[in-house]
Amino acid sequence: MMDLSPYIELLRNDDVVVIPTETVYGLAASIHSDKALQKIFAIKQRPLSNPLIVHLADPADFKLYATSVPEEVWVLAEKFCPGPISFVLPAAGNISPIIRGGQSTVALRIPNHPITLQLIRELGSPLAAPSANRYMGLSATSAAMVELAMPELKGKIIDGGRCSAGLESTIIGFEGGEPVMYRLGCITRGQIEKILGREVRFAGSENSEMPKAPGMQLRHYAPQTPMIVTNRMMDTLDLLKSVRVAVLGFRSPISHPAVIAQQLLSPDGNLEEAAHRLYELLHQLDQIKPDVIVAEWLPEDEVGQAINDKLRRGAESVQL
Repeated sequence: MMDLSPYIELLRNDDVVVIPTETVYGLAASIHSDKALQKIFAIKQRPLSNPLIVHLADPADFKLYATSVPEEVWVLAEKFCPGPISFVLPAAGNISPIIRGGQSTVALRIPNHPITLQLIRELGSPLAAPSANRYMGLSATSAAMVELAMPELKGKIIDGGRCSAGLESTIIGFEGGEPVMYRLGCITRGQIEKILGREVRFAGSENSEMPKAPGMQLRHYAPQTPMIVTNRMMDTLDLLKSVRVAVLGFRSPISHPAVIAQQLLSPDGNLEEAAHRLYELLHQLDQIKPDVIVAEWLPEDEVGQAINDKLRRGAESVQL
C-alpha cells in the first residue's frame, strides 16, 4: 500500500492531484470541492460546458450518485468493472453542476488501478477527473508525460507506472431506454452488443458546444505538430518531399527520403498493443518537432475503431 496521505491532504484542502488509471492519467478533485473542481478547468483550459467523469471505488455506489440505474448497467458493470467503461446516468442532487457541464446527467466509472482505488477509499469521496493534459492535447499515459505537459503540477502527481490500456474509457448511456455509445474505447461496441444482445447506437460523431460526455469534440487528442492520417502513406509522403516528416505506422516500417523519424504501434499487428502505445509514441514524435506527423489508419476491427477515432480527432487532415 502506498502512503497517500500527502495527496489526501491536498484533496481535502480544495486542491487537485494527478491520478494513475488503466486508461490515461487523470487530473482529479474531490466531487465535494467546487473550488478544486474549478481548478481542473483552469489548469486544463477546458470549457466549463465539457462534463467530467466521476471515479468511484465500487459499482454499488452508482445508486448514490445517479437517480436511476438501468438493469443493463449492472450487467455491464459485472462484466467490465473495474475497467475502462463509463456510464452516463441521470445525476443525483449531490453532483455539482460544475461536474455536469450543463447536463442533467453524470458519467460514472470504476478505474482499474489499485492506487487510485485506495485513494478514493481513504479519502472517503469519489474523484472527478478528466485526462491530465491541456484541453484538446494528447492524453498522458505516464507520470513523466504529465509533468512535461503541465510542470506546475510537479509534487501533485501520483506515479502509478504506465497505463495498461492507454486509451480513454468507453462511454455508454441510455436514451429512451436504448443504449448509446458516446465515446469509443478499449471496450468495443461489439463486446457491449454481445453482452446486451442488441444494437448500440454510436453518437460520438455528434459535435456540440455542450457535449453529453467527454471526448465528443471533433477536435481532440491532438499533438502540437500538425498531423495527417492516411491509408495512402507513400502517395502522401511523395507530396511532402520538402518537409520534415515523422511517421506513425501500424506494423510495417516506411522507407522514404522525407521521413526523419518513425514509430510502429505494433510490429506484430496487435491492436491492444497499438492502443497501449498510441499516446506514448505520438508524444515521442511530437517532441522531435517535425513539420508534420503522418499517421497510418489501422484496421477498423475491435479496438482499432477507437484508435482511428483518436487519430481522426487529433488530425489536421484525413485521407480515406
